[in-house]
Amino acid sequence: MDEEQRFFIAPVAAVRAEGDAFDVTDFTFSVTRSGDTSGFATVDFEAGGTGASAADEEDFFGAVAGTLFFTAGETASTLTIRVRGDDAPEADETFAVTLSDPSDNGVIAAGTAEGAILDDDGGVPAATQFLAILPADAVKAEGDDFEITEFTFTVTRSGDTADEATVDYALAPAGPAPAGEDDFRGFETGTVRFGPGETVEDITIRVDGDGTPEPDESFAVMLANPSAGAAITGETATGLILNDDAARALTIRPLDAVKPEGDEDAVTEFTFTVLRAGDVTGQTTVRFAAAGTSFDQASDRDFFGTPSGSVLIGTGETSATITIRIAGDDEAEANETFQVTLSDAGGDAVIAGATAEGIILDDDGGTPAPPTGAGTVDVFRFFNTQAGGHFFTADAAERDLVRATLPHFEDEGVAFAALPADSTAAGATDVFRFFNTQAGGHFFTTDPAERDRIVETLPQLTFEGVGFDAFDSPVADTVPVYRFFNTQAGGHFFTSDPAERDLVLDTLPQFNFEGIGFYAFPDAIG
Repeated sequence: MDEEQRFFIAPVAAVRAEGDAFDVTDFTFSVTRSGDTSGFATVDFEAGGTGASAADEEDFFGAVAGTLFFTAGETASTLTIRVRGDDAPEADETFAVTLSDPSDNGVIAAGTAEGAILDDDGGVPAATQFLAILPADAVKAEGDDFEITEFTFTVTRSGDTADEATVDYALAPAGPAPAGEDDFRGFETGTVRFGPGETVEDITIRVDGDGTPEPDESFAVMLANPSAGAAITGETATGLILNDDAARALTIRPLDAVKPEGDEDAVTEFTFTVLRAGDVTGQTTVRFAAAGTSFDQASDRDFFGTPSGSVLIGTGETSATITIRIAGDDEAEANETFQVTLSDAGGDAVIAGATAEGIILDDDGGTPAPPTGAGTVDVFRFFNTQAGGHFFTADAAERDLVRATLPHFEDEGVAFAALPADSTAAGATDVFRFFNTQAGGHFFTTDPAERDRIVETLPQLTFEGVGFDAFDSPVADTVPVYRFFNTQAGGHFFTSDPAERDLVLDTLPQFNFEGIGFYAFPDAIG
């Protein structure tokens, strides 16, 4: 089979009362496949407890893991999880069924579905009202010394609101520049109380202003411990404290930093610029150091001289140049990367963009050729005009579905070209895709550790499996795909266009530059 198969799981009859002791209740899920379904296929499944009241092994009757088989032409199969009843009062319990290991060229498109085992013995009642937190007025300038600025969040209640309800809240650090305890005035924890019939209550967070230049800082307000009968459906909202103090903000950018290394005994200069914004009176100094980064990283022998020092920006000047000298060689090798990092800014200067990357291009025949014969797939980009995030897909059918059904998604064309998922091309790596349900856009990573950390800690990011394949390090004809984090909206932005990258860096300070996410092709190849 040549065409990719995609597997989906969805609940059918998966929220049911457990039954009495010695009863067995069937919870059913539908597993479907699309694409080339002309051949035989298999996919594994496993059920396990999840959530605050997780089902355990004693709640299940028989096997909770196994393999589903699809015959030629078969597109759907019913998966049954058998639940053992009891007579013990208890909370409703939840479990998830997860798909894995599809056969042949299959991928998991929607890999998890949840079931809920409802107690029918007079235990903890099911939730009848639902609580969520949203930012109301939570992106504001901090104010001056001794000035208090109020940031407002709204907690909403839906469902049965006839009785009273309570939920606790607490502050938590968030984002690349998290606010600290000294940024707040007063209590960082508290309780929201709803009277009968009330559906909206506000939380006010008091921010302590200062006169210190610093980066914009973010924080989260998190809900916990709802009263009986209530459940939290929106746990976290983020606030952003905008710096309003004149500063000498320093940012490093590559200037001429993607170049061939040159021959043995040659020295090639890679240049970077340090930009200064804000107050440009007086002099500003900042230290820098270069070191190898990423998978094919430059080593000490790739640098000519000491790749560190300090740079001075003079009175009235807005920039200065850093030169990193690279020692050439005649050795066939992969392209190599390095990173220049700023530190120890003098005076009241603040480092707003600390790193920039250079790529030493091999010119001795060592860099792998592009994968011939494998072909590429276009990765399409949409802008969510309502939520502000970007949506990416390598699936033409998904692209067409978005065009037809989501008019608020603005079609921005092809962002770059990648390899099909599970490509066998040398050096190819899976690019994992998450959908940010809050920001309305996609997040990608090639790092399995980052993938697992997000799955464990960020429930608002829904794991969607492998979106496509790319490269962790450059091969011939590839370009970097740059990654940004939007500190206001909480989503990620990706671009392979250096001009667009620089435009974002110059005009959108809320976008935190996170470097190179992976390498892809600017255009499709055969």
